[in-house]
Amino acid sequence: MITTIIFDIGRVLITYDWTKFLEKDFHDAESVAILRDAFFGHGLWNELDRGVIPEEELIRQLAVYAPGREDQIREFIHTFAAQFEQMPYSKQWIRDLKKRGFAVYFLSNYSHQAINANREVLDFIPLMDGGVFSCDVGLIKPEPEIYQLLCSKYGLKMEECVFIDDKQANTDAARALGMQAITFRGYEEAIRELEGMDLRRTMRD
Repeated sequence: MITTIIFDIGRVLITYDWTKFLEKDFHDAESVAILRDAFFGHGLWNELDRGVIPEEELIRQLAVYAPGREDQIREFIHTFAAQFEQMPYSKQWIRDLKKRGFAVYFLSNYSHQAINANREVLDFIPLMDGGVFSCDVGLIKPEPEIYQLLCSKYGLKMEECVFIDDKQANTDAARALGMQAITFRGYEEAIRELEGMDLRRTMRD
């Protein structure tokens, strides 16, 4: 029986298109290619989400792959999240699930910089029952410890949870721990998959 829905945030509840963000900030193709490789080609972006490396040290490490571009790196770290937009269905989806009696949480790889740059885009969080940002706990998906921490913090039972995330590695990790999971490819498809599971009957029923 499913009682709890756990959401990833990026590309599920908000927009998250790194190439588009880089192209908007740095207009020439060479800069976009170099910075995209520096940020996302070597695993360093994960450390920003983990929140355990001092920012200036992270910038220094990123600059190894983008020499002479420290100012551009610093600018992007502080401004990229301002481009996030909430999906039009996000709040209503959460409200609908809550009305049906489900507990709703979030589990997201997310940096302090992103939270501070655009708090408004996260205004659906008060509708939820709680959640965990990676930067607050020094862990990132798909590490099993972050799923376990969420469940321990809120007394959740793995077998009663559905985890919704856009990355296969993250949903695979959830399944390995005993959760059901949906690899998010779109709102309508996710709704269909969710309704096909052993969901708890609605409060009206």
